[in-house]
Amino acid sequence: VIRAFLPVLREQRGGCFLNINSDCGIAAHMDGGLYSASKHAQDAVSKVLSQELEPFGVHSVSVHLANIRSHFNAHQHYTEKVIDDYAHIRALRARRGNRSPGNPRKVVEMLLELSAMVHPPVDIILGGSGYRKIKKVLARDVKNLIDWEEVSLDVDTWDESDASDGLDGNAVVL
Repeated sequence: VIRAFLPVLREQRGGCFLNINSDCGIAAHMDGGLYSASKHAQDAVSKVLSQELEPFGVHSVSVHLANIRSHFNAHQHYTEKVIDDYAHIRALRARRGNRSPGNPRKVVEMLLELSAMVHPPVDIILGGSGYRKIKKVLARDVKNLIDWEEVSLDVDTWDESDASDGLDGNAVVL
């Protein structure tokens, strides 16, 4: 879809891609590793597009849906092989069911609003449970970043013994 419409949007110097994503694109679900990985990738593509298309007035928004009432879970199939160690995950799935609080009509209204915005956000989270989950994950990630700042930045430092090893800064020797 992006490949088909990008030339038109670039030529008209405006437009917006709404990439329908999931809260899992930022905060992975423990019971959906592969799904979460695909949503992380989709989020990355949307954010890169946002950067690349900005000079043309074209926007890319990653819309992270969270627990919007739909038939999404109605057709999930699980492996018949049951591993007792993962019973808690199956119980979580069973409790979740299809009792999602999110209103699909409001999602559509917001998508229409986003598509008409002059300066839409790069990301938006639609659904209270996803918002709360992502806020918690981002706070944890910021804390982790700060806690490990010294180690992260230390990798960029060189001392005299490093300079005498013959490396010119372009080679890596393991």
